[in-house]
Amino acid sequence: MSVNISARQLVQPDFVDEVLAIIREAGVGPSEIVLEMTETSMLQDSATTREKLQDLRDAGIGVSIDDFGTGYSSLSYLQRFPVTTLKIARDFVDVDGVDADAWELASAIVALGRALRLSVIAEGVEQWSQLARLRTLGCEYAQGFYFARPLDPGSIESLLVHGGVLSGDPDMDQALVPMPAQPIVEAG
Repeated sequence: MSVNISARQLVQPDFVDEVLAIIREAGVGPSEIVLEMTETSMLQDSATTREKLQDLRDAGIGVSIDDFGTGYSSLSYLQRFPVTTLKIARDFVDVDGVDADAWELASAIVALGRALRLSVIAEGVEQWSQLARLRTLGCEYAQGFYFARPLDPGSIESLLVHGGVLSGDPDMDQALVPMPAQPIVEAG
């Protein structure tokens, strides 16, 4: 399960202890949690942030850079911070499908993630053509309206109990795909 965190939360002195306490209370294993933050969030007091993120990684919690490439991107973040996942920003996925050059940034992020042994998730997938292109690029995971629209809490609980989310494809309306992000598989 992925959880977005803000820069304000990250700078709280007891942030790591609070996260670990919430995980214990919820009865969830730390390896089942990924904390997502933007590049900008990491800029706040980077030495302390790096230490907190390392403590969370040491506890088994994943760390993801959300909207990678749209903030104050620096490749040094990928060396300095204990990241496990890069999330390709929607800006690099929601591009003209016939313009192969428009996909070059997404391709570069996928290649970078693979070279650094990081998981890569594409955000904002809304069409089969985008999913197919991402698969061609070697992207492991995707999320977006193609798989499911926003749901009410009851529907989310029901889907989680059954191990996944709706595919979003009308032909596969009841199909379930793995969480936290869907591996890219061919529909049909």
